[in-house]
Amino acid sequence: MSETLAKHLNAMHAGRRAFIMAETSEKLRRAIRHQVGQRVRYLAADSNDWTKATILSHAGKVTGKYKTWLNIQDDGCDPKSIDWITGVKQWEYEPQDHISDTSLSECNEVFLSVSRQYDKDVLAAKQAELENWKKFKVFEEVSDRGQPSMSVRWVCTEKDVDGETKVKARLVARGFEESHHDRTDSPTGGKEILRVFLSILACKNWKCNSIDIKAAFLQGENFQRDVYLKPPPEAENVDKVLWKLNKCVYELNDASRVWYFTVRTFLLKLGCVQLKADPAGFYWYNEGILSGVLLMHVDNFIWGGTRAFENKVVAKIRSEFQVGQQCSGAFKYIGLQVTQDDDDITISQSQYLKNVKPVPINITRACNKLEDCNKTEQENLRSLVGQIGWMSTNTRPDVSYDVLNMSCVLNHPKVENVIQANKCLRRLEIVDSCLRFPHLGDLSNVKLIDFSDASHASLPDGYSSAGGFIIFLVGENGKSCPLAWEAKKIRRVVKSTLAAETLAVSDAVDMCYFLGTVLSEILFHVNDKNVIPICNYVDNHSLVENVHSTKNVSEKRLRIDLAALKELVQEGHVMLKWVKSNVQLADCLTKKGVNTQNLLHVVQKGELCM
Repeated sequence: MSETLAKHLNAMHAGRRAFIMAETSEKLRRAIRHQVGQRVRYLAADSNDWTKATILSHAGKVTGKYKTWLNIQDDGCDPKSIDWITGVKQWEYEPQDHISDTSLSECNEVFLSVSRQYDKDVLAAKQAELENWKKFKVFEEVSDRGQPSMSVRWVCTEKDVDGETKVKARLVARGFEESHHDRTDSPTGGKEILRVFLSILACKNWKCNSIDIKAAFLQGENFQRDVYLKPPPEAENVDKVLWKLNKCVYELNDASRVWYFTVRTFLLKLGCVQLKADPAGFYWYNEGILSGVLLMHVDNFIWGGTRAFENKVVAKIRSEFQVGQQCSGAFKYIGLQVTQDDDDITISQSQYLKNVKPVPINITRACNKLEDCNKTEQENLRSLVGQIGWMSTNTRPDVSYDVLNMSCVLNHPKVENVIQANKCLRRLEIVDSCLRFPHLGDLSNVKLIDFSDASHASLPDGYSSAGGFIIFLVGENGKSCPLAWEAKKIRRVVKSTLAAETLAVSDAVDMCYFLGTVLSEILFHVNDKNVIPICNYVDNHSLVENVHSTKNVSEKRLRIDLAALKELVQEGHVMLKWVKSNVQLADCLTKKGVNTQNLLHVVQKGELCM
């Protein structure tokens, strides 16, 4: 054998090995991406019959010896474990009874059953979606020459809009079939930034508005890589044809990112300034005066500003992109009900709450409080705690500790935890609440006031501590806007109440400084620095004394956290003051059974009197 031939054979073998490894890696990647509850059908290695099954869980660690093993349950059989690489010849996803979407749906939106796919209204919605793809020149038809391609699926939803039922269909790519390793992250406006913007709108007497971009991803910039889709049966001319994409479409891994940069580039061209601390927030100055703000959450924008801002920025957004629903004064934004009147802005989730249901439990079962929950009860409890948690982070700080407490036991819940969750839901239903953002007067005289608290070893495990805070933007007129709050397990096990309080204050000060930096940038064009006064209130005498003392505490590890806090106080970045426990608004964020009326009064009325 000649040396040249040997080299060629070695190269062929190396290429073949690389191909096999790549194929194996792709199979492995898809195998370990299965989600719990997914329906599949597969051909076992020792069988020629298709078997339908449900994915129960991963059988081993993702990085361990059994990373390719899954726990599954064949229809009508007991659960079992199987190596998804060597034990399965072929598999595919089983169509679901209800098609799901990765995005958060509103409470009045439901996914349609596959059995309704041939209904007239569903077919009409699909045709409307295909027309959108053509109108926005999303693809071009090319001959199928064996190019790597992805399949597509329909996501059909039914939604009640002003008493009228509307069907919407989205054609989405099966993004998991693509090997794409570029960046896929894209920012969305944070909850705290939204509240900052609402506070500014209320103080400036600007109208609060929202814009929904229609078929947003289809209006994004053209992208450079080659992506091919197999057209759906509803399209014309599908034989031996592929769609080569010009735009990023739904469920491609980088679709949200491409859309975000499309909007970002356009807003920057119009003279908007991107927030350094939250890239989804933008503000606009006109002749040296703040004249408008805009926050984007994928295809939903909330904005407010002067007439000049509307004419020079918002009007051009309307002309550049095809917009859908536009609202002012009263509307729903990312699941929140936003209402504006002459004096203030309020947000609530009362409509969302109506769709939250308690965990079913009979009287006999409720008497056995210390029994473990069965699988159904555990799943229902997780769902309910998640729904209450969503409300606690957006509009109901008064149940934050309840959510924290319940979250700590979700792995091994008991019947008493189900009862606790149902009681928490009833309290939400009985005590209606909202967040109010009133006029604070001159924005150059506002300050940040924070209440922080902790409870040592108070969580269900018996040794973890709870910490919490709530932060208000307060005007010289005594009015206040709630900007941020939190109730969480303190990041390490601590030895004393002093240590727990110190770590809780540290987290609160971090958030205050973040919010102060954002406000300083928007209101005063000051970058990377906070010029908003910060005052933190605690009900622990020892903490206040230690921060203002030169004496060291005996716990060495705590000295580091106290030193950082002392430095902030000494340099004038933060003021630390003591208050009585009966006026400590964060008390109910860290302890069970504490009255929440004081906190609710402040967030509902927008009045903080110190």
